[in-house]
Amino acid sequence: MTKIRKRQQKNQADDINEIHVEALTAQDEALLEFGKQLLTKSADVLTDFSKLMITLSTGMISIFFAILKFLGIEGAIEQVGLTMSFWAISGPSVLIASIICFIFAILPIKMNISLVDIENVRKARNNLLACKYTSTKFGVTLFVLGLVLMTVTVYLILLPK
Repeated sequence: MTKIRKRQQKNQADDINEIHVEALTAQDEALLEFGKQLLTKSADVLTDFSKLMITLSTGMISIFFAILKFLGIEGAIEQVGLTMSFWAISGPSVLIASIICFIFAILPIKMNISLVDIENVRKARNNLLACKYTSTKFGVTLFVLGLVLMTVTVYLILLPK
């Protein structure tokens, strides 16, 4: 591969454009390969991350209810009443909403693209990535909020009565 650098030099009477060609270094070739992978695999990375988060969120819900049962949620609900019931279901409900966001990130999006027009392909790719990235961001935000709510629930159960 070659790398082209343009340099303009002023001559007394007219402009002269010189083109210098030199071989790519191994580091430059590695950076180009890295750039190609970023360009071609970014949608796959978002999809794989979303699949992982769906599994993690689903597992967190079952673990949370197992912890609540172990800590004696029935007694806490009887003592505190409706407030504890709200806290007990708020965390898992938010995690279910995060799962829905991650599912949207995985779903294929129908787009009509023309392979003849590179700008059309670039625009479709950018729209696809923006949609998947936004859905993943909302999913992660809801996942963290769900964890916070579940932590508060466990803390409220463990408070001395």
